[in-house]
Amino acid sequence: MKFPALSIDLKDYERTLYDVIQSDDCVIFFDTNILSFLYKINESARQEFYAWIQTIKHRCFLPKWNAHEYMKKVTANQDDEYLGELKRVSETVKAFGNYRDKPVS
Repeated sequence: MKFPALSIDLKDYERTLYDVIQSDDCVIFFDTNILSFLYKINESARQEFYAWIQTIKHRCFLPKWNAHEYMKKVTANQDDEYLGELKRVSETVKAFGNYRDKPVS
């Protein structure tokens, strides 16, 4: 079976998606993955996300199950899925710091 070639104008698609998200008719539901993703992005990106949410908060919802799933991991100290990447970055920075402080022979 052959599928027809499909060409998508990425800029046009992004513009359409942006328009849909900005529309007051669009309701946004956040999944647990979005909550965990916030741990993985840098502080300025996270603050930009929070600022954007403030402009559309009347259309944003977090389903009860997603909040339950998130809190269950956090309260059971199983938040490595969320914080694991931050721990790895911290360990890498520490390792580079150790090399930097060693004299060159």
